[in-house]
Amino acid sequence: MTVDSGEALPATGEVFIDALLIEDSDSDCFLIQESVRRMPLKGVFRRYDTVESAIVGLRDPGFAIPHCILLDLNLPCGDGIDVLRVIRENEKLAPVPVFVLTSSVSPRDVEKAQSLGITAFLQKPTQFQEFVNTVQGVFRDVLESRSGSQAASS
Repeated sequence: MTVDSGEALPATGEVFIDALLIEDSDSDCFLIQESVRRMPLKGVFRRYDTVESAIVGLRDPGFAIPHCILLDLNLPCGDGIDVLRVIRENEKLAPVPVFVLTSSVSPRDVEKAQSLGITAFLQKPTQFQEFVNTVQGVFRDVLESRSGSQAASS
């Protein structure tokens, strides 16, 4: 399910994850959603497809904090690094895991993203099963970190 903005849908007894996709490619968004659909969890996705829409949305006081963010660096009308800066400068968003999932192979992009505290820098695989495995790995990491933080707080 794709939600353009607003609050995520509530969980219905299933393992639930709310993910923000900052991605301009419709086909990559579809593949991300399909990868999650193959997992034993319910994913709700919100999406921004430009730097400008992401920055405006992330700065909205009513923005619901997601469990994770998947960020493409190669976005129309700007640089995904600018979006990452907005995320890290916002005290509510700063702790959210950010996975850069991009076609960029630039060492400079890797360095900039890492300096801004990303969780992982992942190059988009070109083969379907590799893409599925990569995305599922991201969501397994998110679920594990959520389980660990819930256990630590109880």
